[in-house]
Amino acid sequence: MTSLPTPRLDDRSFSQLVEQARSRILALCPEWTDLTPHDPGMVLVEVFSHLTETMLYRLNRLPEKAYVEFLRLLGVRLQPPAAASVRLRFSLSRASERPTEIPRNTPVTLSRAGAGVEPVVFHTADAVTIAPGDTQVEVLAYHCDPVDGELVGVGTGLPGLTVQAKRPPIVAPTGDSLDLVVGVEAGPGELDARAPARRHDGRTYRIWREVENFAALDSNEPAYVADRMTGTITFASSVRLANETGALDEPRTLAAVPGV
Repeated sequence: MTSLPTPRLDDRSFSQLVEQARSRILALCPEWTDLTPHDPGMVLVEVFSHLTETMLYRLNRLPEKAYVEFLRLLGVRLQPPAAASVRLRFSLSRASERPTEIPRNTPVTLSRAGAGVEPVVFHTADAVTIAPGDTQVEVLAYHCDPVDGELVGVGTGLPGLTVQAKRPPIVAPTGDSLDLVVGVEAGPGELDARAPARRHDGRTYRIWREVENFAALDSNEPAYVADRMTGTITFASSVRLANETGALDEPRTLAAVPGV
């Protein structure tokens, strides 16, 4: 598989810059007749052509961050890091008459690591129990820092709200209970029995759905777009569409917007 060549934003050389300057002089300043290298004016042209060539060389060596920002303007986002996973087995030296519970997010690491090396810490994805009479149980674990819950922003009731996670990046979707969950606080009577919700710190939060974009969504759809690499959560903006007469309708949101 071959990669696309890196584009050059400006590939003019020193000689091309000097020649372009000569052409401009002939067109705009016909009384300037001595265009030989000995002319003081041409010396200045060559000096500035040399400086311009140096600047173009640096321009064509844009840092990776600049390419990332250009792609972001086109709607292309960096893929978030994926958490390494492992299947862990917890064992007892002998069976117990009582169940042994292993809580979710239990950290597990090596008994020792090499000199100067930080030990790798995994966290269990689910709570598991070693049943009475058994001696072992298996559970999936991820190499990441779990966040049980954090307040990242306050709703304004206005479209286009963005909030920022405190410890980006957010790992790629894992498809289990350790995955990203975004909830908006719901007041009494705002939730029906089928709406997904979660309790945290004594409050009820409506769980919103992560989507790639806000196209083809209902204006009341509780959805958001997550840039997991930067930890930015974006809620729907509003648009004004033209009607049959060509006039602009009233603004409408592309999906639901968190209230105040």
